[in-house]
Amino acid sequence: MNHKAFDAIVKLDLIHQGDRVCAALSGGADSVALTHFLWKNREQLGITLTACHLNHCLREEESFRDQRFVEDFCRERSIPLTLRTVDIAALARKNGLSVEECGREERYRLFEELCAGEHSLVATAHTQSDNVETVVFHLCRGTGLKGLTGIPPKRGKIIRPLILATREEVEGYCQREGLPYVTDSSNLQDVYSRNRVRHRVLPELEAVHPGAKEAIARLSRTLALEEDFLEEEGRRCLDSIRLGEDCSRPGFLALHPAMQGRVLALLLKERGLEVTAQRLTQLMGRAEAGEGQVSLPGGWIFAASPTTLAFLEESAQQSGESIPLPREGLPDFSIQSASGKQLSFWELQDCEQIKNFIQKKDSRLKNILDYDKIYNTVLIRHRLPGDAIQLVGRGCQKSLKKLFNEEKIPPWKRPGLWVLADPEGPIWVEGFGAAQRVAATGETRQGLEIKEGEDNE
Repeated sequence: MNHKAFDAIVKLDLIHQGDRVCAALSGGADSVALTHFLWKNREQLGITLTACHLNHCLREEESFRDQRFVEDFCRERSIPLTLRTVDIAALARKNGLSVEECGREERYRLFEELCAGEHSLVATAHTQSDNVETVVFHLCRGTGLKGLTGIPPKRGKIIRPLILATREEVEGYCQREGLPYVTDSSNLQDVYSRNRVRHRVLPELEAVHPGAKEAIARLSRTLALEEDFLEEEGRRCLDSIRLGEDCSRPGFLALHPAMQGRVLALLLKERGLEVTAQRLTQLMGRAEAGEGQVSLPGGWIFAASPTTLAFLEESAQQSGESIPLPREGLPDFSIQSASGKQLSFWELQDCEQIKNFIQKKDSRLKNILDYDKIYNTVLIRHRLPGDAIQLVGRGCQKSLKKLFNEEKIPPWKRPGLWVLADPEGPIWVEGFGAAQRVAATGETRQGLEIKEGEDNE
């Protein structure tokens, strides 16, 4: 076990000189071997070692027996110990979780708290045997390539130095070092699905093909390398189709189907959303159709149009704010929509500059209004039912709805577009420009320029 643990630490880049490592110590053979290995080699590794133990209160007296064992083990070796006691069964009932799920959540909550404090890393005692069981369990339950990679050697600040060693090798280490350990009686029962895989499925696989467990472990390591490459390729593909906050639908459809799924998964992860096969199927259906929306947790909406794919926050679609535009202090005034786009407003007193824009047909001209043609108070708002505008150079007035349809503005973007309106109606629309009746001309003496963009500094 020794050389495999050192191999994992070096080849998988798990520990560095100066790290403060906390060993997750349950009292079982695996965690005892891990903690003893780190303690014995702490000077060679250049680490400061502590330990933590979570009492799950699941096995009555046995749980407290384990806790006392851990306390004695650490005290004999002067290893600082963090203890926590949680009634996992009661908490699982309260939160509607299985005991297994709840226990795992609480363990990793403790690990996160330790890593957020003074600890560099938390080391758990997962072995190659645990990894093989995980791969088989995922395969039976249904999984993708990621699930077949098994338990990662490192995830954030959680490391697994024994991931290349088998359970038999770990128990052999304990025997050679004369290390006592406790046995969790629940690990001997086939009540839990993982135990059934360990006690029934894997022995049958070994009977059919000796060396099956080692073959599964090799497969897991190979797939982990390929998964890393494909994840990088997925990010490259995503970057290639980004259109600001949205994505190009034609670009997305041109990707290999395997990359399409990865791109959608990355977009979900960016927003903190769980990636499931059902969810990916829903999003893929909308993307292929080029229309429609999918409501997602956390107030997110996935929307598709013939040209773009977007993730929107519902709050951005439901904004009904209306802001009066001040007549004074315009250079210091700007607003920001829920999507992050910023509009700033500038007063133009230079008539020659406006004439120069007209002469050169400068694109900025469409966003310059004649202040003297605006009636009374100007409101900055979003589209309202019945809004219509006659744009510069257009022969007739059109409703904003018709205008957006003609210009193929995706439905989800329409509610967030800004509109300037005076008492007679819209005088400027974001992305379209000024109304004919207030547009700047060569006779304009005082102009109002609207600058659009993410950052108008």
